[in-house]
Amino acid sequence: MRENRRMRKAAEKRIAQKVGFYWHAVIFGGMSFLVIAINFLHFISKGTGLSDYFPIAILLLMWGICVGFHYAAVFGIPGTNILTEEWRETEFQKELDTIDLLPFKKHSSENTFFRYFALKSSHSINNTPSF
Repeated sequence: MRENRRMRKAAEKRIAQKVGFYWHAVIFGGMSFLVIAINFLHFISKGTGLSDYFPIAILLLMWGICVGFHYAAVFGIPGTNILTEEWRETEFQKELDTIDLLPFKKHSSENTFFRYFALKSSHSINNTPSF
């Protein structure tokens, strides 16, 4: 029962992240279209040079980069496994394993070095651990 609540809460959070990105993309697209249309009409009516619109182009470029970062944060980096749901689950498992190592249960000797420093960095204990 508790696991179902946790899964439901995680799913709701994930959906909220996706909805947030979609709103960001829609607002960016609409505002970009509006700004470009207004500037194009101004360019036609006044006949000013395109260099007058350079700051607006930079603004839209920077906003577009932000939308790209938002996409990567929500869906991961396309073509890689970085920041995807599987990557997050793997990192979560690694963190759980690290936390599991802190009480110094009997584990393989190859993790001894990492367990020692994980404990030292997270707790200030004067006694030395027994391996």
